[in-house]
Amino acid sequence: MDALGFGSGFSGFWKWNPSPESRRRRIRSNSTSPGSIVGGGYQFPVKQAITAASLALTGNTIAQISNRWSKAKETDENASQDVLSRLLSEHDLLRALRMTSYGFLFYGPGSFAWYQLLDHCLPKPNVQNLMLKVLLNQIVLGPCVIAVVFAWNNLWQQKLSELPEKYRRDALPALLYGFRFWVPVSVLNFCLTCTETIGKEDLEHIFRHQELGVGVIHTYIRFLYDNFMRGNDQLSNRFRFVSSSLVNKALICREPDSCREYLVKRFMASSTNNLYLWPYNSGCHWLLLAIDPLKEVVYFLNSIDGEWTNYPDMKQLVDTSIKVFRSQRQARVPRTKSSNITWIKVQCPLQRNGIDCGYFVMRFMREIINMNQIEIPITYFDEYKCAHYTRLQLEQIKEELCQYFIEKRLISI
Repeated sequence: MDALGFGSGFSGFWKWNPSPESRRRRIRSNSTSPGSIVGGGYQFPVKQAITAASLALTGNTIAQISNRWSKAKETDENASQDVLSRLLSEHDLLRALRMTSYGFLFYGPGSFAWYQLLDHCLPKPNVQNLMLKVLLNQIVLGPCVIAVVFAWNNLWQQKLSELPEKYRRDALPALLYGFRFWVPVSVLNFCLTCTETIGKEDLEHIFRHQELGVGVIHTYIRFLYDNFMRGNDQLSNRFRFVSSSLVNKALICREPDSCREYLVKRFMASSTNNLYLWPYNSGCHWLLLAIDPLKEVVYFLNSIDGEWTNYPDMKQLVDTSIKVFRSQRQARVPRTKSSNITWIKVQCPLQRNGIDCGYFVMRFMREIINMNQIEIPITYFDEYKCAHYTRLQLEQIKEELCQYFIEKRLISI
């Protein structure tokens, strides 16, 4: 499993805490055009809103029934025969509607945006970030939730003039009372990771042959591991992967030191004859780096025939990481080599449109693993050499993905 580079299992590789993907933080590559806009306009998170509304309705219903049940037992111990009909007949539908609308309009979309923000600002899955997320949940999200709930309830009850007094009297006790439940829940929420699932949006992109997100790229890497490398010691020891969600354009610009530490740590696990495959997302395009850290060689496979000089942040990170790796293993290199890392631009197949880069990167990885070679010829492998991939060759990748989704039950719609 070390071929994937994240211990036992895929939790670190997938990186996201998909519960509440959910909170999956996706990197949408809009492929080749430098002027492409990634992400598009705002989309209301309907699924999260409906989930929050359902939970709010369920919680409010349980609270009302529980409260009336306790009162009924106190007033008449022998009334249990018709207690169910009494409880339902006295149900406050307006209160239930009030809390349901709050969940749909506010808590669902708001918490979805909040968790995306946390994952964006604190992307590394370490203990420090975990504790900081839990703390921020209590001191930022908690007070905001209480403030909105109080305001929404008073608005429905036409008691907005009483809102300041309610804040003064009940806000702090409600917040402190909530700590007993939300602190452990937050810890579990941020700690527990699970296998990433593929959502409706990802499937639509594949079926319509549109740009691909990092979740699809990562899932295909898992497919390669399960179908080509698992049980094959030679392949699993030779080829390793770099997570695109842990090192990408945004993180390199924001947290270069963390990205460098991650790469160096990956390289330190290498032995002779290791090649690290890194699908790199520049923000609007996918390309593939194949890195041999011991020989200090980087193979650059770009389906739009661009140069590595077009990605200075990425190149600087790789060069620096290899030099730090060299220093940590106390390697001796010739003086003429000490400041130079060998970069090789591979004459790989080129795409003919603005959306195929993700599909090309997946096929590059498949062919490199199939050839079982550490050194990639400058003119690419003779067995796969061509000017452009045909639609049939790309359809093969899509079919493998879809079959894998079904086999592993990775589809979540």
